[in-house]
Amino acid sequence: MIKRSEVINEFYDVHMHAYNLSHPSLALIMMRIVKEMFGNKSEKEKEKWKDVMRLLLEFIYKKNPIVRTFQVVFLLLVFLFIPIAIFNISHYIFAFTGNILSILIASIILVIIICCITILMRNKLHKSFRFVSHALNVLFLMDYSLDEYFLTIESEIKDNDIFKDKDVNITLCPQMMDFSGIDDSVSHMIWDKDIFEKPKYLPRNKPFIDQEIDLMKGIQNYYYEKNNSGEKKLLTILPFRGFEITEQMTISKLNIILDKHFEDLPQGKDNREKAIYNAIVNYNMNENIGLSRGNYSGSTEKCYIYAGFKVYPPLGFEVWPENSPKQRMMVKFYKTCIKNNIPIMIHCGSNVAGTVVNNDYLELTKPMQWDNVFDNKEYNFKKLKICFAHFGVNKFEYLKETFDPDNDWKHKIIEMCIQYENVYVDISCRGTVAEVYFEIDMYIQSILKDPFAIDKINSKLIGKTMSSKQMIEKLLSRILFGTDFPMCCFTVNSYSKYLDELDKGINSNNPIMNNEMYQMMTRDNCKRFLFGD
Repeated sequence: MIKRSEVINEFYDVHMHAYNLSHPSLALIMMRIVKEMFGNKSEKEKEKWKDVMRLLLEFIYKKNPIVRTFQVVFLLLVFLFIPIAIFNISHYIFAFTGNILSILIASIILVIIICCITILMRNKLHKSFRFVSHALNVLFLMDYSLDEYFLTIESEIKDNDIFKDKDVNITLCPQMMDFSGIDDSVSHMIWDKDIFEKPKYLPRNKPFIDQEIDLMKGIQNYYYEKNNSGEKKLLTILPFRGFEITEQMTISKLNIILDKHFEDLPQGKDNREKAIYNAIVNYNMNENIGLSRGNYSGSTEKCYIYAGFKVYPPLGFEVWPENSPKQRMMVKFYKTCIKNNIPIMIHCGSNVAGTVVNNDYLELTKPMQWDNVFDNKEYNFKKLKICFAHFGVNKFEYLKETFDPDNDWKHKIIEMCIQYENVYVDISCRGTVAEVYFEIDMYIQSILKDPFAIDKINSKLIGKTMSSKQMIEKLLSRILFGTDFPMCCFTVNSYSKYLDELDKGINSNNPIMNNEMYQMMTRDNCKRFLFGD
């Protein structure tokens, strides 16, 4: 196990999240689930459900006054029923305390009702689905503030045995996801004839700009609290911007986003961190809100609040679209990233919170798609800096009867890390148990000590060959540490616990995942990925 004295003075988590449940497009995720449930049914079975689904979706989305009236009455009845039910239940449960506690509970519920009605009136009885979302946010705390989020993470780190009483700077890279599969200005749904096909528009709880504001407020509050208290700031926060080429994206809109946040972003660790810190603490909500709801007429002054991009194929991101206008936009995107040394984080795992159904999202997500970019003869994208998240774990590979190295995601990622200078891989959401690090160790050795695998990789190298040892050394310089927190909370219950598993899993008994690798994975490799240092 790593000794505390060996803990380095810098530590990076290049893949984590800061969000609440008002950020994802729950409606789009619902449609994906519906399509997966019924997509493989016979036409006869589909017909039985089409009318039911259409009526349900019309009830939720349509702006018909009669439908809105039913929705309002239904919701008010629900909100009235809940406090009455809880009042009666609490009366029996807490009978020994008298009615005071019951009245207190009912009063709290009444306040929630008033909040919901206030939201309803503020929305002027329109955009009823968004009202439902807001109401659920109030009732179930889906829209909780991120103001305390980074303070809480810092507190967990300080209490962790690995970092306790250590003078260490920790860099976090919260990854945003862009659910812009719809136009922000549209609050209703338009569908094709087949209800099981993806609708053109679906409302979501929050436009991307509002998610950005939530995150900026959370980071600002952390910096404000630390500066005000005079305490040493433990965290440096470098967000990644979610990015998708949607149907509503145009080259002019793309140019504004790229120019505003990334063009001429200062180079080098110190300069880039300083620029991002200054942009975040001076972030003005009103100036930036002009980029929301399809309105790109807001302030376009430089606003370097991001360190990179996050792309998420299960939301429909295409690495190299066949559609010509989209392809031209991707060329602009890749060129800007290369020119300004901007890293791109790519979701590469089979577990998703996306909107594209199984077969389609697996096709979009597989790392082989990136051959279309790196092998492109018209454009030279070989210097593009990307990181495949989650070590390319595809749960469906384990269901196959025979192993196929040409279609194995992890195998492909290892090849690309060796073949190209700026391809990386992270282990986010993998290291929830210490044993995983040993498994990764064994997997790397099994490939890079296999003569056939070595010959295959060497056949793709131009003008040189590498030995097994050289390949392992290069691969180890491309592995990054990430947690995927809090997405990993299904298997690990705290940020501190994830760090404990890292401490147990990387040790001197492993041939590859040893003490030296700990420093490379949590510091040196991450700095090179983020800054080119």
